[in-house]
Amino acid sequence: MRQTFTPAFKKGGIVQVTQKGCSVDKTVQAVHTSRNIVQRWMQELEQETSSECLKAKERAS
Repeated sequence: MRQTFTPAFKKGGIVQVTQKGCSVDKTVQAVHTSRNIVQRWMQELEQETSSECLKAKERAS
């Protein structure tokens, strides 16, 4: 069965890597998933952040 994770859970995993300095490998072990999944979460967050920045710039123009 495929695992599903809430947005809050994903963000918690990303925070472990980006803000708390944990390695991706340690985060993977802590959340019981694969390295690819955590890296995908990080890419998804980066894309969301980029699109939010673009929308804010468009509103400011």
